[in-house]
Amino acid sequence: MQSNGINMSYDFIENKVYFDPSRLQQALFEMDQPVTVQQYIQTLTLHELGHALDRQSLLDAMPKMIEIAKVKRKKRFVERREDLVLFAYDMQAHEMDLAFEETAWENAKKLNERLSLISWDVFERVETQGMASYRKLYEKDAMTYKKLLAASLMAEREAEIAL
Repeated sequence: MQSNGINMSYDFIENKVYFDPSRLQQALFEMDQPVTVQQYIQTLTLHELGHALDRQSLLDAMPKMIEIAKVKRKKRFVERREDLVLFAYDMQAHEMDLAFEETAWENAKKLNERLSLISWDVFERVETQGMASYRKLYEKDAMTYKKLLAASLMAEREAEIAL
């Protein structure tokens, strides 16, 4: 148990699953359509086990994660979001997070096919909720990145024209 504001999380370094009971309860009430506590926790547990099945990929990504973390620690978000090269690190982090989350959900689906613990309609609702926060942050930052890229391309064009 860990009070970190995250429903459940898989610590791939220690190979442990943590959960925050307060956040679990809150997230359960945030579901668009109700599911039972048991269904919710079983589905999230399958998802975290899905991460565990992908542990080697997570470990292999450590050097890149460390590189991104170092860049993000050096510059505040406000500074990074004004610099195309720096903000690319934020986008890489999002892309890695999404890929790991999608893989964990795919692994969870396979586990559920084998174990038949959760009905598919409940599984998909919990998955949709679980992925929503990652997608929302990614989409928001992707818009910022596209604006930075457009501004950079425009500046390059203006520089070429000026020559």
